[in-house]
Amino acid sequence: MKAEDIGAKIDFLVSAWCSRKELVPLRHILNGAASINGLTDGWAALLEALQTIRAQCKERITEQELDAVIELQHEMNHYVYR
Repeated sequence: MKAEDIGAKIDFLVSAWCSRKELVPLRHILNGAASINGLTDGWAALLEALQTIRAQCKERITEQELDAVIELQHEMNHYVYR
């Protein structure tokens, strides 16, 4: 997955959660996305945010959003542990 695809998925999630005022998953994704610095630790922070969303926010997000979180999580695993 290209960096712009990752950005597009993050934008999709942020937009959806902003429009519904889902502040808990939004807080996690913004914190993780703000940590991206091009280094492994930045990607790891995003991975941790995605894991938290998946574990703690399932009832707050749609199935499509959960699929995007899982896809991003798999991609971040690749970036962090390659």
